[in-house]
Amino acid sequence: MGTESLVLGGDLGGTSTRILVVGTDGRVRGRSTAGGGNPIRHPAGAAAALAGALRAALAGIDPRRVNASVVGVAGMSALRAPPVAARFGALSMPGSRLVTWPAPCSASWPGPGRSRNSRRRRRGAGPSGAATG
Repeated sequence: MGTESLVLGGDLGGTSTRILVVGTDGRVRGRSTAGGGNPIRHPAGAAAALAGALRAALAGIDPRRVNASVVGVAGMSALRAPPVAARFGALSMPGSRLVTWPAPCSASWPGPGRSRNSRRRRRGAGPSGAATG
């Protein structure tokens, strides 16, 4: 029988950083809490808080077992600043790579709950882009 796959979830907020590791059966395998992880409110310590929380939540767990992860980051826009991005980029995030939303190609993405067609209709154009009367 193979080794169980794990998933990791995290929440980096202004007051705390929380990490949860669960098995595919839903049972908790690890969890931790650390200091604030919002890179706007804690520019020097946010990446360190995430690193510490990851270490604690994964204590005794082979990180290669983590096949997927998702982390919500308050103050995510700060990750676009090279010094902050470098701090976070130096971390090894199991089961993932660092992806920020809105992504750099966000000019073509209308945002949550909106389609391109709904944006055109608000401007008075139909689905084909032709003006409606």
